[in-house]
Amino acid sequence: MVIAQPVTFIIWALAVPQPFDNIWLRMALSLLPTVILIEKISKNPDSQLTELVCCLIFWIELPVFFFFMYLANGGNNEWLVSICCMVLIYYHIVDWRIATVGVTVGFVFAKVLQASFDLHLPQVSSPPMASHAMLVGFCWMAALALGASAANMRREHLKHIKNTMVIIANNLRTPLTIAQNISSTLLDAAIEEHKRLPSEFTAQVDRLASRLISTTKLTTNVLDTQIVNVGVQQAPPTKGDTLISALDLTNEVVGSYPFAMPMDRQCVRIVAHCDFTFLGSFPQFSQVLSNLISNSASAIRQVRREIHPGDLQIIIESVNAYTGQIRVIDHGNGIPGEIIKKVFDPLFTTKSGGLGLGLTYCKMVVEATGGTVSIESNPNTRQTIATVSVPISASVDIGFPYVSYGGAGMRHLV
Repeated sequence: MVIAQPVTFIIWALAVPQPFDNIWLRMALSLLPTVILIEKISKNPDSQLTELVCCLIFWIELPVFFFFMYLANGGNNEWLVSICCMVLIYYHIVDWRIATVGVTVGFVFAKVLQASFDLHLPQVSSPPMASHAMLVGFCWMAALALGASAANMRREHLKHIKNTMVIIANNLRTPLTIAQNISSTLLDAAIEEHKRLPSEFTAQVDRLASRLISTTKLTTNVLDTQIVNVGVQQAPPTKGDTLISALDLTNEVVGSYPFAMPMDRQCVRIVAHCDFTFLGSFPQFSQVLSNLISNSASAIRQVRREIHPGDLQIIIESVNAYTGQIRVIDHGNGIPGEIIKKVFDPLFTTKSGGLGLGLTYCKMVVEATGGTVSIESNPNTRQTIATVSVPISASVDIGFPYVSYGGAGMRHLV
């Protein structure tokens, strides 16, 4: 508003002369928005005073001023189109109820001002092309303003969702930790009792306590994952300076991943055609691989009751001397073409109860190291491939191919 008022005055005066305009009126309206720089207002953007001041500024700058200029210029086409754009902007910026009252009262107030100053001047003829160019330009600028405002609203909405999610996750972790500790105590007691006096009851308590521990661990892992996802998105990751072995990373993540059932771990087949190291953050890349495994395991579970060894494959290989890949492959339900374009968008998810932050997190972490991550899906074979490509620091080809199930057998580079 500070910039637009004097600039539009110059454009109206030179390109499309109007019957009435006033530089002093424009300068007063240009200075009006600077009221929000007052410390009491700028320090408290969420206060009722700030909201009231902003609503008043928008009301004066939009409906009152635009209707006044429309009436003072004899209701010409230039100001008619300007009013149409103003209404769209006004309804977008403020609540629709405030906008409705503001437009109505603004017109009445502008009419009183126009009548008081007796301003109703004849139209001035202007070149049609110049007039049209000005109107198109104004509409274009209005569209850009609306687009920027909508993008800002989406960012604010995402920020509030993230903050709420972190609060909920942190509040849930405490009772889950307590439940896990109680389950561990109960399991130890059941084991000791079963050793002293074996019975079906103690065996059942043993099984139930083990299942409860597994469930609480899985739920806690999901909560921790989402907390990390949100934290990294609020503070983008750095490249990292740790040398990470792709094979060690894969073995460790698969070996520690909290599968819903113990036998599910054996469905993961790791095939390394070589090993390579790359620079990054080991905890962050562990989370990246965990997210991809979680998505694949969920996809497999949707189409199969029982999963078998090799249903989920992780392949490690080098593309060339400079780029290495870790590919996570599953034969789940596949991803339709119209959905696969959106999988990296924040908050986009097809999983029931999902938050849509896992793949967004993966993209941010991998790209921070100069790598890329992509998702491909074949609708015919229902094969989905998630590929993480990173710059290679060093590679080892001796002793490969290497195959393991469930993350067994750690290998370390010399």
